[in-house]
Amino acid sequence: MDSELKIDFSWLKKNLFYISLILLIGIIVLGVYIRTVNIPQLRDSTTGNYTLGPDLDPFLYLRLSGEILETGSLPFPDYTRYLGRGGPYNNFISFYIAYLYKFLSLFSKDVSLAYAAIIMPVIAFSISTFIFFFFVREIFHSRTDFEKNVIALLATLMYSVIPQMQHRTAAGIPELESAGLIFFWASFFFFLHAWNTNGKIKWLNKKYIYSILAGLSTALMIYTWGGFRFIFLSISIATMIAFFLGKIKKEESITYCIWFWISVITLVSWGGFYATLFDLTASAPAIFVFVLILFNLFFGKVIGKKIRSTIKKEWISDELSILLVTSLFGFLALLAVKPSFALSIFGELVGRLLQPYGNARVALTVAENMQPYTVDILNQFGKGFFWMLFFGTMVLFYETINHFNKREKIILSFGFIIFFTGFVFSRWSSTSIFNGTNFVSQAFYFGTMILFFITLAKVYMKNSKEENKTPELLNLNYSYIFILSLTLLMYLASKGAIRLLFISAPVFTVLVAFLPVVLFSYYRKAKDDLWKICLIVLILLCAFFFVTTFIGYEKSTLGSTRATVPSIYDIHWQNAMSWIRENTDKNSIFVHWWDYGYWVQTIGQRPTVVDGGHLIGYWDHLIGRYLLTTPYPETALSLMKTYGVSYLLIDSTDIGKYPAYSKIGSNEEGFDRFSSIPTFVQDQAQSKKDANYSTSVYSGSSAYVDEDIKYENGGNEIFLPENKAAIVGIITNTPNNQIISQPTLVFLYNGKQVNIPSR
Repeated sequence: MDSELKIDFSWLKKNLFYISLILLIGIIVLGVYIRTVNIPQLRDSTTGNYTLGPDLDPFLYLRLSGEILETGSLPFPDYTRYLGRGGPYNNFISFYIAYLYKFLSLFSKDVSLAYAAIIMPVIAFSISTFIFFFFVREIFHSRTDFEKNVIALLATLMYSVIPQMQHRTAAGIPELESAGLIFFWASFFFFLHAWNTNGKIKWLNKKYIYSILAGLSTALMIYTWGGFRFIFLSISIATMIAFFLGKIKKEESITYCIWFWISVITLVSWGGFYATLFDLTASAPAIFVFVLILFNLFFGKVIGKKIRSTIKKEWISDELSILLVTSLFGFLALLAVKPSFALSIFGELVGRLLQPYGNARVALTVAENMQPYTVDILNQFGKGFFWMLFFGTMVLFYETINHFNKREKIILSFGFIIFFTGFVFSRWSSTSIFNGTNFVSQAFYFGTMILFFITLAKVYMKNSKEENKTPELLNLNYSYIFILSLTLLMYLASKGAIRLLFISAPVFTVLVAFLPVVLFSYYRKAKDDLWKICLIVLILLCAFFFVTTFIGYEKSTLGSTRATVPSIYDIHWQNAMSWIRENTDKNSIFVHWWDYGYWVQTIGQRPTVVDGGHLIGYWDHLIGRYLLTTPYPETALSLMKTYGVSYLLIDSTDIGKYPAYSKIGSNEEGFDRFSSIPTFVQDQAQSKKDANYSTSVYSGSSAYVDEDIKYENGGNEIFLPENKAAIVGIITNTPNNQIISQPTLVFLYNGKQVNIPSR
């Protein structure tokens, strides 16, 4: 009698997909719960009605959705913005809110437009979570059913709680990103599915059906959120790599062209022809790949043969020949149409690699647009997540090149490790030798990149000879190429601006989920006992990091959502806007720093000169220079008279924003107005009082001096250079019952403290 216990897993294998769907629903429910715990507190203190959370832009979309319900369209011109220069609007977010309100009204007449705006991001997040799961499954379609479902579930689980996504997907924050995520993942899913699928539905190739859906998803993304640029970049980069490898045949060419035409026609209607043609971060790479594919379809063999016979190099493939010819013709065409753009394109590319988000004054004075360091990104995600992501990316690259022979895998892997290390750590911190701006860090950054490209070129040349083209290039997995391209793109985006962590974070979860599953796959195939033990240790370590990271993220996201409610500061604004509604004329025009525009327009129901849309960026400069930092009151009055202003609005937080508007208000040649108003708080431990005098010591964050200071002290000159010496404290020594004495300023320069009486 056989006493062994046998477990039949056949039922589990047959129903693995349906079990995954049930678990997916549970993950979505968790995400919805986390994002709705703040709804009871989303109330206006002056009316008791529902109101949005503590953000600015959503109030614009709420006001516009009300206009849609009232008039059936968006206002143009919009007289509440920029003195009647507002609009036209080419964004669907307000329509989503308006039609969601109409839908919810079918079930309850008590639903308000504000409530529809509150719940919209949560509904959008639920849909995006569902599509994200299938997108991840499609990436790993070539792996076993167990592996691709587990990777997708783990990635989606982390997706539901990752803190970087919390704020813009929580109830009360109807931002562009929450709705855009739906079409972001849908575009990727349908395009990859078009690439990976085969067969026909009646007479129509399935690839073309899914490529149409990918194009329509991208079109909707264009009219929802500016993140559509990542769709264009990632698909065009991955497709260009696939083209090099000889993987672009007739069906793949048509698949790309269908997606391209639907997307680019939409982009032209959205931003105009010239804006589309010269947008380096969106259409330009996609257009280049499109032309590349057309040249290959019609002239590939002829051009390849001609160039090989001319240069007499066997390793020059048809694909490389087409690339050289297309690049030359493209450059000459740009030179003819827009010479300045053509001549500066390489410098622009280098600049984008160093500063992906640009260096415009207005953009970089917004906190969420600041360029972070790698240490900031590590702190944002946590060490466990960061290192799983780092090594997960390396393992995915190894999996991508798994068809190559052992020697080539070692060469390529070594090259990628060096490149990826430089790519990630060349901008470690502001105090490190790798600060991203000095020669050493930039040499490390570009040097490792060049070394990797040389490694790739060497292997490519060996494997691309036309008469002996090896299957290693042809067998590379397009989905892996795509996710690697997207991941590197998101690394670059993360180094560009803090706000872009929102979209890079969910992409990173794919690599974090992939790592433990692929290690388990290695364990199942391993034969060496020592190697098995090492893999078990690594799997357990990954499991520990994943679980602890998930628990930490869930607590953080839940806590952040609870706090996504009107604070005391917001309640003061609600009261102020209530006063404005009841005590000012409806045609009164308000001027202020741009931050508060949407609040005044929507809650106060009054027009403003500027707002967060920066429709006329020059006006931000004028207000910063001639209103908020001018030493001449008559200049401020003249500016307000020009704009027909009725009220000047000042907020206490404008003190802390002084560096922003003084920088934007500075002259074009330099920063003549740039300064800051630091806060110094009394240090009770160092302050003292006796029978005759009161000595108070105030300390605060370092405030760098705006100009050189030269001070004569007993025949010795003290020199403190601008932007290097800093004020770190203030001391007052006042006789009792007297007015405060002239303070002494405490400066710090080169590690030495200097006390100088203030002027």
